[in-house]
Amino acid sequence: MDTIRFGRLTISNVVAKEHLHLYDNYDLIMPHFVDQRHIDYDIGENNGLPVHVGHGSFGDVFRIRFTDGRCSDTKICIKEFTEKYGTKPEAIEEARKLLYLSDTGYVPVCFGLIEFTNQAINQNSFGVVQEFIGEGQTFHRFLRQSKNNISKADWISIAFQLAHGLDKFHDKRILVNDIKANNVVMYKRKQGHRLKYIDFGLASYRTGRTFHPPSEKLARLRHLAPEVRNGFRTNESTDVYSLGCLMREINVYGNIKDLLLISHMCTRDAPKMRLSARATKLLIENIVDE
Repeated sequence: MDTIRFGRLTISNVVAKEHLHLYDNYDLIMPHFVDQRHIDYDIGENNGLPVHVGHGSFGDVFRIRFTDGRCSDTKICIKEFTEKYGTKPEAIEEARKLLYLSDTGYVPVCFGLIEFTNQAINQNSFGVVQEFIGEGQTFHRFLRQSKNNISKADWISIAFQLAHGLDKFHDKRILVNDIKANNVVMYKRKQGHRLKYIDFGLASYRTGRTFHPPSEKLARLRHLAPEVRNGFRTNESTDVYSLGCLMREINVYGNIKDLLLISHMCTRDAPKMRLSARATKLLIENIVDE
């Protein structure tokens, strides 16, 4: 890390050298808050209601725009948190991760946070303002609508991007912890299909996390590694397990035997026997080179 200077004062003068590794760009990121008056919700032509483009356990996503004309050439949306999932620290942490990962090219652009005041219940709620990718089509929907219209080369490219993105996240010490088809969004470019990871509400930095839903519910979350479903902490190998589950889904539609083999190597029961995200990326790259 470059030494950060404040006049004659440097971090290395304040923090013992043996602790400097604890500080990097993530620790310096703080998303700014956008004034609620500076956004307008897009309104549906038929019902006159805000255009709703997504829903999850976290809350809802709506299409918006800035009233001052900013980002007029970029689609944007707001991810509004429910009271259960939308504390201020949680909203800030999700925005921080988007900002921190922005240089990977595999996350939406984050424009900041909005704090909504509900005077009726004397409680605030929060939203993350971010880029709206393509038409908001999740990978889950893309898989089920693709039928036989996607070439083998396209399927391999999609698998490569999934692994490449995760490798970049792991390089920056971010664990996604909840990789599944609904948390990836697809969009089209002249070069073919592209994707971005969109949900970092359960992601973590430098350390894993444990899940505490009722055991019967946790057992049904098959995209999570078996040890995570048994209450153990997440790590890079558990992300790779979830990545392998996506590879297996791709094979159902693309029928690519090499990709199926790679998915088996990602989803081995023994965590130490699983591939890394980087190794997964390189193996998929070799399929392309055949």
